Amino acid sequence: MRYTKQINEDSFYNKKKIGDKGEYIVTKLLQDKGYDVINVADKLEWQKADVDLLVYKDNKLIKKIEVKTENAGVYTNNFFVETKSNGKQGWIFYTEADYLYVVIPNTKVYVIYVDEFREWFKNVMHDCKIKKAATTGKNGEVLYYNWGRVIPFAVLDRLEFIYSIPLN
Repeated sequence: MRYTKQINEDSFYNKKKIGDKGEYIVTKLLQDKGYDVINVADKLEWQKADVDLLVYKDNKLIKKIEVKTENAGVYTNNFFVETKSNGKQGWIFYTEADYLYVVIPNTKVYVIYVDEFREWFKNVMHDCKIKKAATTGKNGEVLYYNWGRVIPFAVLDRLEFIYSIPLN
């Protein structure tokens, strides 16, 4: 079955809305486990570090999280790992997050240890399919391109430094 976009998910505005939903899901999961969560996704200093959420326990920062929401993953069964965006390095190479939470809406959330994933990815990225994705404005004009590699969820399911939390 081919995935058909119902809205322009490539628009910066819609990507932000989709990302906000993923951040909400992860925040709720962590709050339900007793953590305090601060969303810093709109703060410039944390955007530069590619960190969306700060997680606290007993008033102590215990982890920094980057959230990726993979709407298309529901249909493609793949995770897009950005290696280049808007002429710069992709998040995989510079995020300062400790964990990456990949939200597959209505399905599951992958919890990925960033350091281990980054090292693994560097070793396999050239074996993964290349994908180019446009980020557009509200009217469909291309603002910039993202380049990356596609990793099947089945591969993520087999990696020892990744676990998942079901959403239904």
